[in-house]
Amino acid sequence: MKLHSLQIKNFRAIDHLELDFTDSLSRPRPVNLIVGPNGCGKTSVLDAIQVVVRTLEEPYKSQKSPPRLREGLEWSAAQLVRGRGTQAQIEFEYSIEEEEAKAIHDTYQKLG
Repeated sequence: MKLHSLQIKNFRAIDHLELDFTDSLSRPRPVNLIVGPNGCGKTSVLDAIQVVVRTLEEPYKSQKSPPRLREGLEWSAAQLVRGRGTQAQIEFEYSIEEEEAKAIHDTYQKLG
């Protein structure tokens, strides 16, 4: 999976952030680094991506429990929404090659 863009609003440590992961020809870069001082929101960027991916993998409405997140992060407005808000917004554009999708599917099948 290759990210093209990411937009985050009102999520964890992030008020509003827009990131472009493409080169000057709008091709996704093969490697991206997220660098910054402690507390600036690097982990929040990764958490936002995980929330979207896990929600797509395990839709909350069809599960008895919310999607799994990293250890120490709970599926709750208090943990996921910035300040005292009630909503966060995460949007991203990505591409995935057929072989990548098959490899991911096969791995999840083996893991059960």
